[in-house]
Amino acid sequence: YKALAIKKKVLGAEHPDTATTYNNIALAYHAQGDYDKARDLFCRAVIVMNIRKLGEHPHTRSAFTSMRDAYLKAGGKEENFDGWFKERTANYPVWCE
Repeated sequence: YKALAIKKKVLGAEHPDTATTYNNIALAYHAQGDYDKARDLFCRAVIVMNIRKLGEHPHTRSAFTSMRDAYLKAGGKEENFDGWFKERTANYPVWCE
């Protein structure tokens, strides 16, 4: 998390490079099977990329797919995913604190 803290301090929490760092940390958690942490970090990456108008970027689409996968592996239900993501987006950045 040290790299993330530095990026947030230097570039800001909503910079695309910060989103990339969220995504990279999420990939590590996903590989370790910690799907709750991975899901939330992928979600932060996707939200930041959407804020920066990069919703159609291949990295954003990949992070979104990974977020959905982590959500399901963490025990979420497919039919609840859209509502979960909308709630997270509506409550950003409060749920990140």
